[in-house]
Amino acid sequence: MGEGATTDNSADALLTQAVEKGDVKQARKLIEESFWLAQPLRPGWAHLQVAAKNRDNDMARLLIAYAANPSKDEIATALRQSLLSRGDIEFMQRCGLGVVFNVAAAVRDGAPEPKTDKPTVAERYRARKDRINLMTALQNDDMEMAVYLRHQGKDVDPNLFFSSGAVKIADGLFECGACEAERYDMKQLFDAYRENAGGDYKTARTYRLLLEKLAKAGGDGSGINPNRFLGHMHIETAHWLFTKGICKPEQFNMVRVKMNCSSNMGLDSPEVFMASHHLVEGLKKYYADRKSAKKAAKAEYKQEKRALKAKQKKEKMRFVSSPSAPPHMRF
Repeated sequence: MGEGATTDNSADALLTQAVEKGDVKQARKLIEESFWLAQPLRPGWAHLQVAAKNRDNDMARLLIAYAANPSKDEIATALRQSLLSRGDIEFMQRCGLGVVFNVAAAVRDGAPEPKTDKPTVAERYRARKDRINLMTALQNDDMEMAVYLRHQGKDVDPNLFFSSGAVKIADGLFECGACEAERYDMKQLFDAYRENAGGDYKTARTYRLLLEKLAKAGGDGSGINPNRFLGHMHIETAHWLFTKGICKPEQFNMVRVKMNCSSNMGLDSPEVFMASHHLVEGLKKYYADRKSAKKAAKAEYKQEKRALKAKQKKEKMRFVSSPSAPPHMRF
């Protein structure tokens, strides 16, 4: 019966019959009695599959409530063996399945496309070909359609969606692979973030996460001037720009950083103090590490040069001492 299923054949058989018949009352009675009588009966993955195939909403909720939760590997295996369809898993998720499982991702990773009564993404595209594009797919949170359209060669400029109401689309374009990090103007995105950071928390968080993802993926943040945020009102922003790699250390003016941060540390705010302290120490460590790396590289170069000279000298001595050397070069 899968992980967590009972070894008591009679009790398990009764529970299986109740699940197949859709008798929720009997199934609940069996499970609760086994609990109070300390019997090893517990609904398992196989029971939940039966309820899902029967589209028995009440039974599925009961089984999930009593820990009939499969692992991601079990779900993926069932998909590969065509024991479940996409609709079965989506039904379980609607009934409260606690496992976060992306069916589309599983299919891309090697599982066969599950059989389903729902139209495929290609069929949906053909039905609405004249009314759908990459932007509308992202507005509707239809990531499956967005990926499909990208593979069909559809494209859009991500810098058109930096307003507070559309930044989610800009994030979706990056997530589905429609636009690479190099295509984003990070300065323009950062300016839009500053303008809208005081509004809705979720929107501000979307801006921050997108900036961090772009920086990690190699986006160009050289247009952002972090030295504008060294005062006590914005020092936490400067620290965030540095720690997340949005601005490179070379973009910071160390003279201004030390001067502003030393005055910030005299304030009573612990947040300002910590941000100032960590920014200064982080930049110092970066330049110290870079200096050490340069010194080590220089020493390695000198050592290689000495080794090369010694080798050349050895080869020359070997040549002049050999009979094939010209008379005027012999010892």
